[in-house]
Amino acid sequence: MASFPSTFPLPAEEIRREKLRAMLRSPLIWIPMVLMLGVGIWQKWDWVVILLVEVAVFFLMAFLWFARSEGANDKIAGRVVKRSNARQNEALVARIEVLKNSGHGHYAVTLSKYLELKKQIEAQLEEGGEMSDQRRDIEKLVDGLCLGVAEQFEAVIEVEKALMDSSEHSAKLEEDRKAMLAQIIEGYKTLRKTDNDLSFLLEPTRRQVGAGSGIDLDAIIGALRSESAIADRTRLRIRQDLLAVQNR
Repeated sequence: MASFPSTFPLPAEEIRREKLRAMLRSPLIWIPMVLMLGVGIWQKWDWVVILLVEVAVFFLMAFLWFARSEGANDKIAGRVVKRSNARQNEALVARIEVLKNSGHGHYAVTLSKYLELKKQIEAQLEEGGEMSDQRRDIEKLVDGLCLGVAEQFEAVIEVEKALMDSSEHSAKLEEDRKAMLAQIIEGYKTLRKTDNDLSFLLEPTRRQVGAGSGIDLDAIIGALRSESAIADRTRLRIRQDLLAVQNR
């Protein structure tokens, strides 16, 4: 099964690599080096002197670049977030394919709808400007809900298999199955509301229409956290029920 990497906290090593690539591509680095190389050749400096000067210029300009890179940090973080989201989406597509190929196409359709909402929410957060702590929280919670629903479908399938294998605990297992599917529907409603609320908050024209609605980022975060907590408790309870049935 494809993994589902977490976006936040952003991987420090990937950020460092991205900053290094951005620094090496910057004209602030290579233009002074090219100019000094030209001066050295014109003045007929010894190649050792030229090399030492080039190294000194490189480190000086690299120091200046990092000192002035505050504005680049947001762009670099944005690129890392976008790549992480793409990996997550690929992992969800892989899970959707597994559901289709195992004869659970109806569950694959629902997970596809979750993925569609995830992409829409991420696009809105990306277009909304600087990635604040609140927006990071929203994206992290949305990621968790989408991973959670994929795991919930796996649990539902386990419950359905247990129902076919045993009639002794059928009432309890059927209750668990219905509870899990109901929770998946509620999770989708929460994600859809998140998408709609963000459109009011992050799109200026719609924000004016929605003035006084009481929507804010903290309210969105609270709703997502509440939904995540409910989903976690539901999965834990049903896993415990399945384990109890399997151990009998």
